Amino acid sequence: MLPLKLREGALERIAEERHIASDTQLAAVLAITTKQLSKLRSGARISPAMALHIATVQGTTDVGEYVEFLT
Repeated sequence: MLPLKLREGALERIAEERHIASDTQLAAVLAITTKQLSKLRSGARISPAMALHIATVQGTTDVGEYVEFLT
């Protein structure tokens, strides 16, 4: 399987749609640390489990809205 990462702007979109005002709150919703959140913003790879978690948090099964394959 190809590695995954968040699409550009995905974290900001999640924060906006969930009315989340801080990185601390966003990290808590995603069940990660603020340090991990910073790494995600920088393009860090994510696991398929994290991709599914993000889709679940957003109430969708379409992970492609938030995640893309690294090529």
